[in-house]
Amino acid sequence: DGKRLATSSVGGLKVWDSRPWTPALRAQSQAHGLLTLRLSQVPSLAALQEVVRSDQTISDQVRQQALDWSPLFWNARQ
Repeated sequence: DGKRLATSSVGGLKVWDSRPWTPALRAQSQAHGLLTLRLSQVPSLAALQEVVRSDQTISDQVRQQALDWSPLFWNARQ
């Protein structure tokens, strides 16, 4: 779409994103941050999902995005 550029190096992969900052992108960013933070703090996917469900500091849109992504994050953990 011309709005994103991916670069790689020895240190990893970076995605440069110039899409307009919409509520949906904001929710995705917040869900990503939440999952990244909590992933190392829980023993199972079910526990991760419970943490997301019980977090009262996030919007319903962020919660749903995080729940949708949680299996992907859990399976990709290192």
